[in-house]
Amino acid sequence: MRQMQFAILVAVVIIALTGVDRAQSSSRHKVLFQSTRDGHSQVYVMNADGTGQVNLTNTPSVDYHPHGSPDGSKVTFVSRRDGNNEIYVMNADGSTQLNLTKNPASDIDPTFSPDGKKIAFDSDRDGNVEIYVMDVDGTNVRRITNSPGIDSHPDWSPDGSRIVFYSNRDNNSQLYIMNADGTNVVRVTHDSSEDLFPSWSPDGKQIVFQSNRDGNPEIYVTNVDGSRQRRLTANTVDDIAPWWSPDGLFIAFRSDRDGNGEIYRMKADGSEQVRLTTHPAADANARWLPVRGK
Repeated sequence: MRQMQFAILVAVVIIALTGVDRAQSSSRHKVLFQSTRDGHSQVYVMNADGTGQVNLTNTPSVDYHPHGSPDGSKVTFVSRRDGNNEIYVMNADGSTQLNLTKNPASDIDPTFSPDGKKIAFDSDRDGNVEIYVMDVDGTNVRRITNSPGIDSHPDWSPDGSRIVFYSNRDNNSQLYIMNADGTNVVRVTHDSSEDLFPSWSPDGKQIVFQSNRDGNPEIYVTNVDGSRQRRLTANTVDDIAPWWSPDGLFIAFRSDRDGNGEIYRMKADGSEQVRLTTHPAADANARWLPVRGK
């Protein structure tokens, strides 16, 4: 009897501590996303439970593809306010919005490096879509891929030494990893489907991504070496554009399962899928933003 009571007590404590961990995780991070609820795409931020949704950009132009700096102080995003897609940066409260790229080409998909000193992005400034890296102030731009295909959607490894991206250089879009300087490109997935939008786990061991290998776009995860590829979502509609939380506990993504594009959150193993936005407009491209001081 005492052993049973002790086992029950241990189970209760574990459940309680798990709840504390989740609450602490939610308080340490917010979620950035884009929404057309104001008639055109704007960059928003909300709490990790979906409350407190605020428009950060507040411009008459199209603003999208947000990504937060590792310290939570800055947000980089794409804007068309100058006539084409340019990469901007602003303070986390939406103030001081600055154009970093100032190029007539299309510059999209910006992602801060783990140390916050660089931004990776993709651009067609040299004729086709390639991946570039620049300093966080927009200087020292250099191209790090060079293939006849599309190289897109870069994300950094946690230590900043490597970058994952997708490319159709071998016909269909698949995941690749390279060193941060563009050397040593290695293919990660080998499937006849389209594998897109990778995000590196904070422990550096896994990559979450989108694939249509089972008929419609769903979210999958793989080890960095391409082993143990497994499906996390299972719907008849699109589940797309996943992004890992900085603590590794959650994955944010977009789903059309309730009739239009909304932002969802799930645990890293695919369980406890929770809807965060409830708006008739399209909400997409969720990215996590650390809360400063937490």
